[in-house]
Amino acid sequence: MVILQNLTKEYIRAHIKPTSDICARYLLSSPKNTHITKAFVNAVLENAGEPLVTSVEILSPFNLREHDVEVWAMEQDVTDSINNEHENKRYLPDYKLDSKLKANTDIKKVAANKEFVILASPSLYLASTVKQFIDVPNIADGRTVIGALTKGFVPADDRPHFVLETIESALPASYQHSTVYIAGPSHGLFQQQ
Repeated sequence: MVILQNLTKEYIRAHIKPTSDICARYLLSSPKNTHITKAFVNAVLENAGEPLVTSVEILSPFNLREHDVEVWAMEQDVTDSINNEHENKRYLPDYKLDSKLKANTDIKKVAANKEFVILASPSLYLASTVKQFIDVPNIADGRTVIGALTKGFVPADDRPHFVLETIESALPASYQHSTVYIAGPSHGLFQQQ
C-alpha cells in the first residue's frame, strides 16, 4: 500500500502524469479511493454553491475484477509482456496492468464469445481490423456490442468517412446504426516534454 503523504514531488512528477486519463480513472473510479472522489466532487459542488455529498459509491461496470478482459495485439512481445509481467513494455512501460487482463495475437479468439468488443485501431487500419473478425459467430449474428475509441476520420477514395460509418460498412448488416462511438476530451496518454 502506498501512503500518499510519503511521496515526494519528484516521485509524483516522474510516475504520475496528471494529464493521463489512466491517472484520472485510477484516482476517481477505484473503490479504494472513494475519499479522493468524494473530495473532488465536493470541491466542485462547493465552488458551485451546491450542497455537498456525504458518501460516494463507485459503480464501475468495467472493473477488471468483475469481467474477463482480453486485448488483441499484433506483436507477440506485447502479448507476452502483458500476460507474463502484467505490463505493456512496448507502448505503456512502467505502468502495472491488472493481473486479470489477458492478451492474445489471435484477433478471432479475442472477439469470440464476448459481450463487448471495443476497437482502438488507428483510423487508417480500422476497416481491415474489423474484417479480420466478422466471421466470428457472435459477431456474425450481431450478439456482441461493438464500440470504437478510434479518433478522426477514415481516409477513402470518395471522401473522408466517419469512424462508425467505416465500422458499420465492414460489419454484418445487423450492426447498421447500432455501433457505439466512445468519445471524450481525450483518452490518449500524454507525456510532458
